[in-house]
Amino acid sequence: MLIPDILLINTLNTALTAVRNDYNESVQANQLYRSFLYLSFKNLSLGNYVVFDNAKKLIITTPQDPNHLDVKGNYDKNINNRTFVYVTLGSESDRNNSIGIGIGDNEILTFNNTPEDDDEYKSQFSRRYATTYNLMIGGENKNEVIVLYNLFKSILTVCINHLSLEGLSNIKLGGQDIRNNNSIPDNLFLRPITISFEYEEVVPELAFKEIVRKIRLYWKPEGATVAQGPIEFSNEDDITDSDSTS
Repeated sequence: MLIPDILLINTLNTALTAVRNDYNESVQANQLYRSFLYLSFKNLSLGNYVVFDNAKKLIITTPQDPNHLDVKGNYDKNINNRTFVYVTLGSESDRNNSIGIGIGDNEILTFNNTPEDDDEYKSQFSRRYATTYNLMIGGENKNEVIVLYNLFKSILTVCINHLSLEGLSNIKLGGQDIRNNNSIPDNLFLRPITISFEYEEVVPELAFKEIVRKIRLYWKPEGATVAQGPIEFSNEDDITDSDSTS
């Protein structure tokens, strides 16, 4: 089953680790100018606020650092007013579904039991959804929020191919400022990146069904009172006529 929350959180945290590793390796090689972080923010400033220097302070940390940034699945009220990033579901609705619930569109799951028992199977059902998630970015310092907003927008752009291969299609990015949010303190700036896409959810049938191994065919000519047969069809043996040995 595809769960977009898990996919987005894991992808973004893996990408953050890649950004940190890329920066550290570039520094060790005396080639800072080649790092993703430097190339993203070089020569940018807002007055005395040098974007790259502050981006480095926000991102290049270790898990032991109390200000270490990672992407979470909800707003953490114990962040001590530092910057934060979390994923939340904005909206979701059915989109472009086939008639029924997708039976026949997906592989049947088979389960091989012991030789004494008949094998079993489960059908799989599917629904397609049009979904919008919000990557919520917030903090007390608006400049830091702007830096993180643009960094994660760049990271998401880099990850579009990966997310597409994992099952998200028609990915579109957007964003806005949010001024009123009852769950966020008033002294924090909040700017989400909207991530819109479609995806298909495939779920297994709840009940098991026995796999048909043999079919017995009986027939009765017009006017006859007794049925003839059976002819037995099996997916393990050739067709046999049980009457041929009687």
